[in-house]
Amino acid sequence: MTHSNSQSQHLASAFALKEWQVIAELLARGAISTMLRKGGIAEGPGGFRAKHEAAWIYPTQFHQAAVLQTGSSLRSEWQALLQGNPPAPLPELGEGKITLSIYAQPIVAVSITSLDELVAVESLQALDRKMLEDRFHYKKPGLTLLVTRIFTSAEMYTLLESQAMAGCHSWVDLPQALEVVDPRPALSDHAFSTLLAEIGERLGREVMSAPL
Repeated sequence: MTHSNSQSQHLASAFALKEWQVIAELLARGAISTMLRKGGIAEGPGGFRAKHEAAWIYPTQFHQAAVLQTGSSLRSEWQALLQGNPPAPLPELGEGKITLSIYAQPIVAVSITSLDELVAVESLQALDRKMLEDRFHYKKPGLTLLVTRIFTSAEMYTLLESQAMAGCHSWVDLPQALEVVDPRPALSDHAFSTLLAEIGERLGREVMSAPL
């Protein structure tokens, strides 16, 4: 069990970040704390932008059916973990409903501009080399590495998925700010600081986050 003085902080956000359910599960377990993002079709030629420093993780099965069934597109170690202890299916809530229980704060964005940088951080995230290179080269070369501290909420929120929330885009505005109830951190303060330092060493530049 990790302990953190961050649990005494008020954690809440009116924003959510879409991510494959299988990756959301790895984040919640503390298996990974990073995501490599390109951006959805709806985000246009500019691609992904890190718009918020805190957000709920919005689990989606869009684009990931083959991953859930076969583990393809995931690094081998995460395939094995999920095959031995697969993620619970998303609740059968009926069409147009979502659940939120995984929270990210802070979200630190790091630009990945070369294949050498991509290889340097590859082992810290969930996707395999082919998927990463395909994402890197799609449209304009480059990716955004999101480094985040994950908390799970003792209370799961169920929301109606509006038309504005649906679709192929990364960020979602929620109807109101939702508070993390009894937040349980996936990483301690020290472990998260160590991760930022390790990423900085791998990339040859300092990676910092604002204090909670």
